[in-house]
Amino acid sequence: SALAAHRELLTATLAHRDESAERRARALNAQRDLERAELTAEMERLKAEQLELANRVLAHEAAHDPLTGLANRRSFDQAIKARTAAPDARLTCLIGDLDHFKHVNDRYSHLVGDEVLRQVAQVVSAAVRGTDLVARFGGEEIAVLLADSDDPDTTTRVCTRIRDSLAAHPWDDIAPGLRVTISIGAATRRPGEPADSVLARADHLMYQAKTTGRDRAVLD
Repeated sequence: SALAAHRELLTATLAHRDESAERRARALNAQRDLERAELTAEMERLKAEQLELANRVLAHEAAHDPLTGLANRRSFDQAIKARTAAPDARLTCLIGDLDHFKHVNDRYSHLVGDEVLRQVAQVVSAAVRGTDLVARFGGEEIAVLLADSDDPDTTTRVCTRIRDSLAAHPWDDIAPGLRVTISIGAATRRPGEPADSVLARADHLMYQAKTTGRDRAVLD
């Protein structure tokens, strides 16, 4: 009958609607699952990036002087020992000590002394070659590793640039009458010489520069 046919059509229509609704629900759930997975993956990626950044910061802090931003003594020692692991590796080590730095702290204050150290670090870094390593040894001592260089002319030029750059720097901007000079000892590695020996000779030559008038470089 017409009524039965209508009921069958209505039943089929409702069943189709239910099936369509179920498909839409499954599709929506799948989309939500995909979005959750993408969000989780993005969060994991961000966590990994943050961890990597934190590790880089820690590694940088472990290898650098917090006041000047230069490499620290530990980092410098590692670098020169790595270089001298090869018996025939060429290098020259400079050790410089700021002249009368205690007087700077006593006369102008430790805050001024700290600013002097920061600016000395910038001046020395700009005066050396791009391949050289500059480090703060502690206190007012600065060390420079001239990698792949045993040429006395190169050493002389670098020492002269350091001293001339310090002489030309506007120290009066920090404190009126302030003058900053440095005494440098420069030791070129001998064949097979260990790192400790090179450092000791550079340190000895630096003290020679101190005792012979300061504001100079003494080369071996």
